[in-house]
Amino acid sequence: MCYFGKENFNIFLFHQYSVKVDEEQVKEEAELLYKKEVNKNVISKKLLAVATELIFFETYTCVINKNEWIVCVASDADTSYPLFLYCLKDGIKVYEEILKEE
Repeated sequence: MCYFGKENFNIFLFHQYSVKVDEEQVKEEAELLYKKEVNKNVISKKLLAVATELIFFETYTCVINKNEWIVCVASDADTSYPLFLYCLKDGIKVYEEILKEE
């Protein structure tokens, strides 16, 4: 498993958006999905291009100043190799990054 963790969630939000996070407020969730099951409204074609057939998602959520922040890291379910990361603010994607070299 590619473990992103609460600490990296905090670091990411601070460096990208100058948002400070109380680690105790962060909720974690993990999910295993087939590529055909992912939400294509959130995951772009660019991200899907690097996705493997079976994807492990680590999701971190926190409400800060009435804004809901979600960061999701996707990795190959078989190898644990990180594939991509995306960030939502109040349900709208504000950031995405491919973590795997094409």
